[in-house]
Order: sequence, then structure tokens, then C-alpha cells
Amino acid sequence: MRNYNTNDSEARRALPLPCACLVLCVLSAGGAARAGKEGGGGQGEDAKLVAALQKLTKHAQGYEPFSDAVIMTAAALSSANRAIRESDVQPGWCYRFFATASAAGVDVSLDLLEGGRVFAHSLPGPWAFADYCVGASAGKSVKVDARLDASKKKGSFIIGIYRAPLAAAAGPGDVTRALAARWPEPPQEPYVTGVVKPKKKATVPFETQGGRCKLVALQGDGGEGGYTLEIVGAKGAPLAKGSAKGGASDAVEYCFKDAAPGGAAARVTAGKGGGIFALAVFDRGTKELTIGGKDAGALQLERVHNFLKHLSPAMDSCNQDTSFFLAAKADRTLKVPVKGGVCYRMAAVHESKHGGGVRVEIAPPKGKKIDGKTIGEFAVADYCPAKAEQVAVTVGADAAGTVAFAAFVGDLESGAFSGGPSSFDLDVLLASLKAAVEKSAAGMEAADTPVTGMIAYAGTATVDVALDKDYCYTLIAVTTCAGTCGVELTAALGGKALASQASQAGSAVVELCPAASGKGAAQVKLAATTRVKEAFAFMPMKKKTASKLTIHAAGDMQDDYVAKKIVETAAAKAKGGSAVTPILRGDLMTNKVATFDLPLAGNVCYTIIAAGKPSVKDLEVRLVNPIGQEIARDDTASPVAVVETAKCPQWDGTYTVSVKLFSGYGAFGLQVFADIE
Repeated sequence: MRNYNTNDSEARRALPLPCACLVLCVLSAGGAARAGKEGGGGQGEDAKLVAALQKLTKHAQGYEPFSDAVIMTAAALSSANRAIRESDVQPGWCYRFFATASAAGVDVSLDLLEGGRVFAHSLPGPWAFADYCVGASAGKSVKVDARLDASKKKGSFIIGIYRAPLAAAAGPGDVTRALAARWPEPPQEPYVTGVVKPKKKATVPFETQGGRCKLVALQGDGGEGGYTLEIVGAKGAPLAKGSAKGGASDAVEYCFKDAAPGGAAARVTAGKGGGIFALAVFDRGTKELTIGGKDAGALQLERVHNFLKHLSPAMDSCNQDTSFFLAAKADRTLKVPVKGGVCYRMAAVHESKHGGGVRVEIAPPKGKKIDGKTIGEFAVADYCPAKAEQVAVTVGADAAGTVAFAAFVGDLESGAFSGGPSSFDLDVLLASLKAAVEKSAAGMEAADTPVTGMIAYAGTATVDVALDKDYCYTLIAVTTCAGTCGVELTAALGGKALASQASQAGSAVVELCPAASGKGAAQVKLAATTRVKEAFAFMPMKKKTASKLTIHAAGDMQDDYVAKKIVETAAAKAKGGSAVTPILRGDLMTNKVATFDLPLAGNVCYTIIAAGKPSVKDLEVRLVNPIGQEIARDDTASPVAVVETAKCPQWDGTYTVSVKLFSGYGAFGLQVFADIE
């Protein structure tokens, strides 16, 4: 190995590199550090390697040399064709490591390791790069090993390190930084970087588990033609597909019903420009939403369809449905063909229960862009074109996740629309509904999405309402003839009227607390108006009457070791939560499993805490829903397990908790805590 800018005057004379000094070493097969000149290769070959390294810096714009470039001969490689370079990297900086070989036909790859753990890996090729950023909060330097692997023990090799401030804006080539910014959670496997030639493919294998979903995220460097990202089976058959245009980040998810024989792989295909990319694989868990054979995309499409049917009962789908994954703060533009003389309603929804900051924007070929509005968890935009054309519809989201888009079409009199030639203004109608909700149902939650429609004079519109005996409801109906027409609102269950109100103010409100659950109905009647028909909006609001869960004392007010551990852990991990079970106890030997059936309420988030006696070393706890799907687990190596339901159970039912003792033996206990008022 030659370490330039050291006391090797011959090396300095041949290649004077403007780099800071750093202690570097290469480990031999036996693990002993050796520095200095190691046979083979001459100044001419070295100069070619440094020239090749300098060419690679076009992929590190905004970076500066961090340390001496190191050249090693094939003799410095271990018997496994491997060498390691140690570096101390500083907080507040991002580092890019490059490696290449002098000999033709020799591929190299890089692994970056911290404390023996690989956190970044490059695909093999004529040259390789890998990235590592050190947060400013680290407070001290971090020792990183750059491990070079070569396909052949031939010629010489060079490793160079460059750095840029972490606070600086990421450039087009900062693919790993951009990927980590869009997908901040830790990946299942190390970040992978690669170089792909124009119209060529790169494949990254990953492990699968039956019943679990994997998300593959890609960040390209903006190469011409972009990239296509796919998840493929062991034999290369496509399972899921997306596309990243230019530098856009893309993601594809696939849920494996069974463990895929031979695993699966992410396949990246470059456009005509080729380029560099970073890729990460995330374990998305089992996701309780993946039920009835439907994946997350299908479920979100079902949600957005149901929403549009409520908001636009006289309109029909125009078969422009699609679902896809968006990274945080990302968007995707869709091309939607439209006809003239009709109105379109386009909507999108994000898988997040809080809406994910989803948005919709319509850009006609001519005229102003149409910004969509937010209705609950949905983004909606209306467009009534005068002639047939193709519009660009941009769908974006603040949070990463699955997004579904759908469009409905109807004639100009099929409902109330935002803008355009429609006789009824949707914005005015929804503003009236919002004001009525704030006045009559403050502090309540929406029981469903809003329903809009048209009612002829003396006509009646019927809306289905799911009623739950554990809730009280306020049903609200408003019309476009506020203060000038008569409206009657009646709520019924099983054909029996439960409550009704007649009003001459153009709106009506009824309140009820049903004694039984079931499919109810709300009837809105237009009793008087000065026009032939009116547009109306309906909204059901609800409030829980009382908890369906029994409250217990944390730790069951017991004084034994297990109870104390549960109470101690709950104070840190279940803050504000109430214990909703007693301590459930058992006694296990190594590798044995105990299960408990728990009746849990839906729409509640839970934390399950399990702890064992000192002889218990490692517990794994899993929560399985009523249809047998795992929805949460804690498999960290610890005598205390904490399971939190990131996707909170949506339905009442009997859930199963399994406890496996991986290491140790003895008594344990678990207790369930819930976030309830």
C-alpha cells in the first residue's frame, strides 16, 4: 500500500495530492496493519489510477478531498481479495468513498462498516462509491472501515474520500442523502449504491418473510430517461413496478403471502442516460390494512371510490384509477384525458390516518391551474372543460406512503361543483356544512365522509348511516337555499324513526344515541323552495359514549419483580395510557411459546409490555388480529418487550398475543395499555 503525502518522497513526487493527512492502513489476510510501498505497479499505473479517481469526482459536486488517496497493489489484498481502509470521520459532514481498479475486467465494490456492522454497500463494477453522513450531534469522530472487494487479484486499486457539510444542500449526485431525507426511517438492510449503464439493469437481492410487506425506495441522480424500479421474484418475474423520472425518488411495495423461495430482488433499469442511484429496502410489517386479499393500494382505491360516491352520487367513474407510492414531500404527474361539456371530480387519498398532507392540482393545457381542496382525509379538485383535451394532474403528499387517485365524471347538473358552469357552488355548500358542524357538533368526530347530491322540490334523498350503540350521533343536513327553503331530516334504524327535525332555515340537525347497532338511514326532504331543485350536503358526526374497555391498575397493584418491571416500563413507554387488562402470567423454558386471547376494542391504539424474572433473558412478543395477521411485534433481544401498534386495530374482536422465550427460563407477565380518554 502507498499512503501519499507521507514520508514516501518518491510517491509524493509522482502524485502530489492536495489532501489532508490521515492515518490509513490496509489489513493483510492475517489482520496485521502494514503501510508503505508493496511491490508491483509503478508510477505510470499509479498516475492512471489517480486520473481515474479525479474523473469520478464529477459524481461528488460540492465535495472536497478529505484525506490522502490510497493505492494498494494486488499483493495487499487478502486471500479473499479484500482489503480494509480505516478512517476517522467527523460530525457534521457527509463522506463519499470512491474505489476503482487499474486492470481491465476487474470489478470492485465497497462496504462501509462501523463497529463491525455494514451500513452501506455498493454493487460491484469497474468503479464503486458508498456514502456515510455523521450527524452534528455525534459530538466526536467516528471510526469507519472502508472494505474493498475485488473480483480478481490483479493490478492495483485506489480508494479516495471526499466530504461536504451535512448542512449544505444536497446536489443531484447526493443520491443517498436525498433518499435518507425522503425515507428517514432505518432501512431493513444497508443502503445500496450502484452505477448503471444506459438501458442496462442492476439487481439488488433482499430477504423476504411470509406475511410481511417490503418497500423498496430508489433515488436516482437525474440521468436522462430516468429509471424503472421493480420488485422481482427469484427467477426475475416482476411482482411490482414503478418509475422514477430523472432525479425523482420512487418506491414500490409488495406484500409476500409466503416466504419467497430464493428471496426477491429490486431491479433498477436505466433510461438512455444511465447514471448512479441509491436504494434501500424497508420492512413495512404485516399492516392490518392488508386484509381480504387486498393490498394497501387496492384498499386506498376503495376508500377514494367510496368518498367520491358519497360526494358525487350522480357521477360515474371514468376508469382513471391508480395507486402508487410517494416519498415524503414528493409528487407525481398523471395525464388524464377529458371530454368537453361535462364535469370531472378528481380525488386522492393517502394511507395515513391523518391524511398524509395529500394534495391534487389540475393543469389544463390553457388557463390557470386548479388547486384542489381538502375534505377530511381527501384532496379534491373539480374541472368542467369546454372541449376534449388532456390535462396534467399532479398528486403530492407530505408524508411517505401509498396514495390512490380516482376520477368521476357527470353532466353539469349532476351536482354542485367548484367553479365552472355548474348552477350550484360546492365551495359555498361545504362552507355552510362546516359552519353547521362547528355550531352543532363541536368536539365530535366525523362518522363518515360528507355526502352531497341534488333534491327536487318535495323530493327525498336517503343516505345510509352505520350506527353503533356505543356512540351518540349528530346528523347535519344543509342546502344551497339557506334561510329560504324548508328542510326535513329524519334518522331511522330498522325502519323505525329515531329522531327528526323540520326547519325553514335551509338546514336541519338531529341528535340520537341508538340502543342497538345497525345500518341506519337518514332522509333529507326538500319541503319548500323557490327553485325546481337544490343541492344538499349531509354529514354524520359521532362521540363515544363510554369506554368499551375495563380499566385496571398498572401492575395490578402487585409488589413482585415482574409487576414492578411492567410499571417501570409503562411509565416510560405508555405515558398517558391506561391498563386495560390485568397482568397475564406464565412460565416458560427456552424456545417455548405461550399465547393469550384478548378482547380488544377497535379504533384504539395499544402498548403491550412484557417482562420476566431475572432468569428470563430474551422475550419476543407478537400481536395477531382476529383474522390471523401479525400487526405488531417486538423481537429485540431484551428481557422486557414493548409492542406498540403503529397501525392501530380498526375493529373490535379477539386478538392473540404470543410470547416466545428465546433465551433463559422462568416466570413472566404481560399487561396491555390503551390510549383512551
